[in-house]
Amino acid sequence: MTTMAVICEYNPFHNGHKYQLTEHKKELGADSVICLMSGSFVQRGAPAVYDKWTRAKDAVENGADLVFELPVVYSAQSAQRFAYGAVKLLDKLGVVDYLSFGSECGNINALIATADIIHSDDFKALLEEKLKTGISYPSARTEVLKENFPEVDKSLVDSPNNILALEYISALKEINSKILPKTIKRNLDFASATSIRDKMDKGESVDALIPTQTRKTYDKKAYDNLVLYHFRKERLKALQKTCDMSEGLENKFKKASQISISCDELAEAVKSKRYTRTRINRICANSLLGIEDFHTEFEPQYARVLAFNERGQEILAKMKKASQIPVITKVADAKPDTNEFKIMLEKDLLATDIYSILTDKPAGLDFKTSPIKVK
Repeated sequence: MTTMAVICEYNPFHNGHKYQLTEHKKELGADSVICLMSGSFVQRGAPAVYDKWTRAKDAVENGADLVFELPVVYSAQSAQRFAYGAVKLLDKLGVVDYLSFGSECGNINALIATADIIHSDDFKALLEEKLKTGISYPSARTEVLKENFPEVDKSLVDSPNNILALEYISALKEINSKILPKTIKRNLDFASATSIRDKMDKGESVDALIPTQTRKTYDKKAYDNLVLYHFRKERLKALQKTCDMSEGLENKFKKASQISISCDELAEAVKSKRYTRTRINRICANSLLGIEDFHTEFEPQYARVLAFNERGQEILAKMKKASQIPVITKVADAKPDTNEFKIMLEKDLLATDIYSILTDKPAGLDFKTSPIKVK
């Protein structure tokens, strides 16, 4: 059985995602598709539009066979940390042949060549010097390429899907994985998840843009209130430990939380040329969840099933012998045998409980909700 894997968020699942699952699977001649999906919090530093089980079910109904949850210690991080954690987890499953990802470029050879440059010692040294000027990491990376590597197409580091693609390739190389990277050009005929979320925020219909029904999303005001309450009551020493918090930034968060009435206002007050809006949003999510820098460096401890079909069951059976990490179908049966396992699972459970507050549901859903079987 040849298996294609996709690292995803499905925030929400849309027609472009369905196109990737069906068309790239056909192009690669894969027999099955595994998705590793962000759970309650996503990479842009916010709660997902729908709960993780709903989004996983959408994926299996539209081309996936098996969906695992990407632990929140990876999912709410920078592109580099997000990609590395996800790739490492997929590699440990022992059943993945191809990693499929969309890109604006659509040229795997160009992406591989650029990834080699970005992760070379020469580039890293130049980047370190550029970061000392006080600009953000994305801006510094682009300037280093423009000034020193004219052979590189700058659009490869200016577009979000290309950037993630470069990180996936780099992570595969770093761990010496046998998984082969494969890209499919992003089809601009399909609306992006960002544009769909914007329409949803405005109350506009997105029925023609997604293959599933529209549901009620999480309460954004409730999330704003949670974040502001957290920063107002938390001590500075505790805030200092938050992932990506540095250079006295905790003081700015503390001060801004006293005068802000939303996460947008908070982010506007704190952001700078070094700290982008997205990075500020991720710090908010990480602080709320108590995620510290060292948590993001944990080795993957488990793979948790969210949804599957009959073919997915076959993959799970194959993984019993192949996987280097435990596969969790029932949280109550999980047996944390390391401190890393315990912390990683605790953060996932906390993320779900916080998300439950935002959707008027009780705590403990991870213990009460079984993986969804799609027939």
